Amino acid sequence: MCPLTFFLRCLVRQKERLEATMQAAQVRMENLSPLAARLVGLLEERGRLSVAEAVAALSAEGGVSRNTLKATLQSLTKRGWLVLQGRGRGAFYTRL
Repeated sequence: MCPLTFFLRCLVRQKERLEATMQAAQVRMENLSPLAARLVGLLEERGRLSVAEAVAALSAEGGVSRNTLKATLQSLTKRGWLVLQGRGRGAFYTRL
């Protein structure tokens, strides 16, 4: 087999794996509440997200309480969507 053919077949397989992963992620996103999906989207945009940053970002979209945001972030952490880094005021969330 030609090295170029081998390389192209590997690229096709990798593309198929990526498409399957993206479809699985889309299905998982559909199971989230609108607030949880928005928080995950913010986190993907920024790379990391603290509760204070979430409050500031979502306050313009309609007053979501700090306690509701904290509960949603904790729920996403328990479900395996996010990872809590640190404690107290310096704590932030990242993607798994």
